[in-house]
Amino acid sequence: MSNPQADKKDGTFITLVGGNNAKRIGGNSYVIEAQNEGKTSRVMVDLGAVITSFETGFESAFPDVSKYFDRINPDTGSFEEAKQPIDAIAITHVHEDHVGALVHLAKMGYMLPTIYTSKLTRNFVRIMFNKSGLPEPDIRAVKPGENIKVGEDLVMEGFMETHSAVDAMGFHFLSFKGDKADAGIVTHGDFFDGQETPFGEIDMWKSLEDIASRKPITHVLLDSTMAPYASKEQEKAQEKPRLSYDEYVNNVVGVIRENPGKVVVAPVIGRSFNNAGIHFKAAEALNTKVCLDGDWLVEMNRAMLLSGHKEFENLIYKGGMDEYLKDDKVPVKYVVDTGAFAQGMQEYEKLKDSGALIPMASATKMALGLHPHLKVNSNVLLVMSQRIIDEINGKTGPKMLQLFANQGATVVMNPSAQKVANFRVVPMQASGHITNSEMREYYHKISKIAPAAEFISIHGSEEQLKNTKRVITDEGGVCHVFVNSDVIELGKGVTVARDDLQQPQEWIGAERVYFNPLNPDNSIPRSGRLEYYKIDENFVRLSEKPIFVDMLSENVSSKPGDKNYYANHPELSSKMQKDENIMINAFTGKPVRTKSGKLRKENPLKSKARNKSFENFGGGRAD
Repeated sequence: MSNPQADKKDGTFITLVGGNNAKRIGGNSYVIEAQNEGKTSRVMVDLGAVITSFETGFESAFPDVSKYFDRINPDTGSFEEAKQPIDAIAITHVHEDHVGALVHLAKMGYMLPTIYTSKLTRNFVRIMFNKSGLPEPDIRAVKPGENIKVGEDLVMEGFMETHSAVDAMGFHFLSFKGDKADAGIVTHGDFFDGQETPFGEIDMWKSLEDIASRKPITHVLLDSTMAPYASKEQEKAQEKPRLSYDEYVNNVVGVIRENPGKVVVAPVIGRSFNNAGIHFKAAEALNTKVCLDGDWLVEMNRAMLLSGHKEFENLIYKGGMDEYLKDDKVPVKYVVDTGAFAQGMQEYEKLKDSGALIPMASATKMALGLHPHLKVNSNVLLVMSQRIIDEINGKTGPKMLQLFANQGATVVMNPSAQKVANFRVVPMQASGHITNSEMREYYHKISKIAPAAEFISIHGSEEQLKNTKRVITDEGGVCHVFVNSDVIELGKGVTVARDDLQQPQEWIGAERVYFNPLNPDNSIPRSGRLEYYKIDENFVRLSEKPIFVDMLSENVSSKPGDKNYYANHPELSSKMQKDENIMINAFTGKPVRTKSGKLRKENPLKSKARNKSFENFGGGRAD
């Protein structure tokens, strides 16, 4: 196979790393690259994990991006240089399928470049690293409208958009050929075309119109995570209109008032705080407080507070659940908890006889009768506002609902593809992704400000990607469908896959080995260990030997914003910080050496810190 770099002429390229998968959702990531006069500038957009099912045998899976990052091998301490180094990472939002690979890669010793994202996503990623006992990366909050130079020939500008995750961000990337603009790429991450959220309104179109007045828009990368239909007729017959947030809130309040005196349990996706906000507003209407239960939900609320989002802070109960359930001053007991996807249920059913210590979401514990504070009975109302998604919780979701009902609870569920038992169905929450009908309207809006723009489907299964093309083509647009590992050459009127540059995309799977207290193994920490394997897209191991093993022992965590590289390894501080020019492997405490055995004196990231913010982009070359 030819050398991809040797065959690239000057121009703009997108390499689809992950996300355009044959079947499963997630692992979203792609690289935008500008080749210009012998210089290469690269930015990676998102670095997510695949939402794996229990049957795969892996807790998480993500694209193998080793060629893009320098690495300090945690086992040997040696430095491994990136073959195609990235200048920056842009993150759209906090969901696992967009950020889930970051911590895994850091554990494996990969050195992440500067990350740019919204303030909320920055704070949550910091918490992710802190909880993993890792020094946080250099991660910076992007202000909407701020221009950031990436490498030498890319300019990045962020804008806010609406999704189930709060403060989701889209980006415009401008590339150069010679001293003139080459491609202008708008990417939305996950989004839907709406302004209203529980945490304020977002005017995405005002931002896009402003960008289009100053910069070209030649291509639009469109989120395709929506329900696919065979035709426009089927779409019209089956697609339900999106209600307003107030309508969803009123529906939830109505369900609760029809079941007076019951303890409300409302499982949510911990990182989808716009959806959790529906329950906060419902609690406000009921003049009560909510109890947050579940580790990542509590941490997400912490990130919200760090980011200045205090809209519903007075509605969140400050004591523990035992105290909350006994507090007569709380008129309606309203538990908002983790477990929208019944995380941990299949692992427990498979491994419970061995006594394995299995992490489980709050609602999963309740369904299985394992929650330490809340026992499910006829006094419980389960408000399941998260729809069942066949690819994610198609098996575990219905089972969790039935387990609640078997213990006497009243169950009300959101409309889903699956009808479970004869549970009442009430619209309580919409998808955070653009619908088919919304995409048709979106196309005509974007065509007014960027009439020559071509579209590329991203973030979806093969069926979903083709559905996006069908919708855009129906409306008269040009939409392309590509797959993972495709290298796409872009320009004005150019959108073509370069087959001569394509390289197979490999994946990495993380398998959790559980500690069994009934048959303890001293080689396994109580929290277990993660074994990382090279796998193919069907989750088949390419080798029986793991490429890396992470012992999930307790670490000393640093605080959000703590820049001390040694915060997680205090035993190193006195010995190894004497010479700041020596690169240290934080996992072993040993100096990093070159291949020839010499001490490495310079952190290679310093030589790559070329990304600078600059004032308003006014056309021509931005230096």
